[in-house]
Amino acid sequence: MKRFVFLALAFAPLSVAGFPDEPDAVEVSTAPVSAEAFSVEAARHLNVPMEKVRDLRHRGFGKTEVLSFFAISSASKKPWDQLVKERERGTPLRRLAEEAGLDYNALFEKSRSLKKEIEASPPPKTGN
Repeated sequence: MKRFVFLALAFAPLSVAGFPDEPDAVEVSTAPVSAEAFSVEAARHLNVPMEKVRDLRHRGFGKTEVLSFFAISSASKKPWDQLVKERERGTPLRRLAEEAGLDYNALFEKSRSLKKEIEASPPPKTGN
C-alpha cells in the first residue's frame, strides 16, 4: 500500500509541472468541400448564377454531373428547363451531350478535372 501511495504522489506533480493530461489536438479537416462552397466555386468557374448550381445539387445532381450539365446546356438548343426535366427522367448525359453536338468522353474528362480543381481550392474567405 505504501508503494502505491508513493507512486501516486511521485507522478502527480507531472500534470501540474507543465505536462498536460492530454496533448493539444490539431484539427485538420479532411471533410469534402461543402455543397454550398462547391456551388459558389462552380458558379464562379462557369460564370453562371450560383442559385442554378445549388438548385441542381439540391435536386440530387452529382458534382461532375452538374459541371457536365452546364456545358451541355450552353451548347444545346433546348431550353434549360427541358434539359433538367429530361435528365431527371433518366436521359443519359451522353445522349444529351451528343444531341448538343459534344463529345461526351472529352466533356466528362474536362468536368472531372474541373471538379478536382474546385475541390482543391481554398474555401472562400469571410469578412471579419
